[in-house]
Amino acid sequence: MSFIPETPFSNILDYINWRGDIPISAQFPINILDRAIFARYSYMNFNAIGYGDVETIGGLSYELAKLSDDKFLLADDRELAKATAHAVRYKDLAVTDIVINNDPEAEKQFGAITILLPNNTLCISYLGTDDMLFSWKEDFNMTFMDTIPSQIDGLAYLNHIAEKFPKYKMLLGGHSKGGNIAMFAALSADKSIQERIISIDNFDGPGFDQDRAQFHKNPEIIQKITSYFPQESMVGRLLDHEETVRTVESVEVNIMQHDLYSWRVENLDFVDVKNVKQVKYVFNKAMRAWLHDCTIEQRKFFIDSIYEAVIAADYNKLSDIRRNPIKAAPAVYKAYKSGTTPEERKEITKIAKIFINNYLKIRKNNDKEYQIQNKKAHRSNAAARRAKNKALLKAGKKVPKAFFQK
Repeated sequence: MSFIPETPFSNILDYINWRGDIPISAQFPINILDRAIFARYSYMNFNAIGYGDVETIGGLSYELAKLSDDKFLLADDRELAKATAHAVRYKDLAVTDIVINNDPEAEKQFGAITILLPNNTLCISYLGTDDMLFSWKEDFNMTFMDTIPSQIDGLAYLNHIAEKFPKYKMLLGGHSKGGNIAMFAALSADKSIQERIISIDNFDGPGFDQDRAQFHKNPEIIQKITSYFPQESMVGRLLDHEETVRTVESVEVNIMQHDLYSWRVENLDFVDVKNVKQVKYVFNKAMRAWLHDCTIEQRKFFIDSIYEAVIAADYNKLSDIRRNPIKAAPAVYKAYKSGTTPEERKEITKIAKIFINNYLKIRKNNDKEYQIQNKKAHRSNAAARRAKNKALLKAGKKVPKAFFQK
């Protein structure tokens, strides 16, 4: 089963439109694009439609497609609901144990769904970060906490599903923070559960702090994990990764590459970046340097202070800030200034400068390295052209006039 995209910008929605008529079977098994679709499906607004203990993707998607645009986190989520409502490949798959458990006070945002597949296999899809600022705050808490609340919930959910379906093999996955939770749950589970896990897919989710996490010492599970990052990943490449990593092409830039719908697909797979060495990762290198140069206490103080200022300015959703950043900036600054002492602001500025200085230094070094690589490539190409022209001259054939110029 394969397909050739009609355009160079085909994504997972195009995959459903072209291959949604083929049910999952031994002949046409579940692939990475199916698992990415399940990861994105966990973002759906199930609370807005209501649900029972067991539903089908088709039934849920039919009701989801009726919702107004403001009920979807991304516009393409509506298209995903429409596509999966009728796709033979997905519509009859059972969905169970839909869990949504948010607690702003505890800075916890957790969600998960389980999709039952043929041949006693199931897929657990963990919800990633949504639009609420407290859920983003939980992401940043990873930089100074050993575990965050949603990771603990993720392990409990895996244990529950493993007990409920004792004869099932399991696929785990998630996008953004959901990918991190999938990895955490798999790495933390009892060995009897780990043995039933087929694979773990992390779609641009952050890793773990190497200094404090012991997860990297679990080779049996690490070899089952694959992380997928777009070429300019800013979320997924935070913290450390020991698992297999694939760098895939996105048609967006910078943070917008975090959007799964922007990832190119071809022949039942994502399109890999051809030359990973040319990807600079300036932001990620600067963030790693910042984490290295700051104490855990400094990280916590800085992140808590900025978050408290944003909340004090009466912003609760990231989209509210994105919609009008010119209006948001002075409001947040006013709240920041009134909520901190001069000494605290001095410390916050000091911590911010650590990141800025690292960023500028790394960018400068990367620019130098890029220039060196370009010079080497130019010399190599020039040498190849000279060799070719000499061969043409020796054979008595015409060569470019530039070859005779000094």
